Amino acid sequence: MIRKILKLQNVGLFQDATQNGDVTLSQATAIYAENGRGKTFLASVFRACQLGDAGRLNARKTIDATNGPEVKFLLPTGSHVEF
Repeated sequence: MIRKILKLQNVGLFQDATQNGDVTLSQATAIYAENGRGKTFLASVFRACQLGDAGRLNARKTIDATNGPEVKFLLPTGSHVEF
């Protein structure tokens, strides 16, 4: 389970997505927004991290970004997952 999304950078629509305020995820967290805001894409990022497949993230690199994608999550154990 992911406790927090610390960083989504140069991945799809998220050129530099960092949290504002305390955004802690729980076992059941609803993510909602208008169409085209990145919900399905976020699910694919979670899936790529679950599978440990960096190729899926590289395929979703932001088109005009010069650096590669970077993803960081905080787990309940206090450890970080980074891609």
